[in-house]
Amino acid sequence: MEQIIVQVDWCGKNYASYINDPRICSVVLSTGKTFEKLRQETEEGLKFHIEACVADGDPVPETIRKGEYELVYEKRVSAI
Repeated sequence: MEQIIVQVDWCGKNYASYINDPRICSVVLSTGKTFEKLRQETEEGLKFHIEACVADGDPVPETIRKGEYELVYEKRVSAI
């Protein structure tokens, strides 16, 4: 199972996350008023991004294409 690191910050009024992983071609950004909403937005955004990468013919590891990954949320000090 692949791990994908999600960096999380608190931005004053909501949470913001970003994924910067070369295996999935780019950066994925999400926001949410609550941490649970952020998680939901991040998961949906990442799935959409992976589908777009595959459709564009970008190299994405088979395990990630199949959804065999877990998101590991790393809250920065400002997000706690």
